Amino acid sequence: MQLDLLINEILDCCGDLITSIRSGESLSNLGLRRAARLPILAALHKNLQDPILLLTDRTDRALTLADELTLWAPDAVQQFFPEPTPLFYEDAPWGERTRRDRLQVLPAE
Repeated sequence: MQLDLLINEILDCCGDLITSIRSGESLSNLGLRRAARLPILAALHKNLQDPILLLTDRTDRALTLADELTLWAPDAVQQFFPEPTPLFYEDAPWGERTRRDRLQVLPAE
């Protein structure tokens, strides 16, 4: 697929980043543009073969990124850690599905 060639080019450019990650060095904000984040994440996943945690601020953004990641890294296992169903100020129990989905994600590798 054509994206494999692009991912390999990204890996060639990110050698220092990969070395820093493997050494356990603490990295600060990389200052990546939003459009570059997912291709670089897919390239890192391909090279490192380690689980990668992707955090977003909104559920709709997380779902969009998960959909796009399927294109960039079709072999990557994706798990979604859902947000609680009630709002943070509501005194209501979480939904059963939310609790179940969160419990399934936590022990996964």
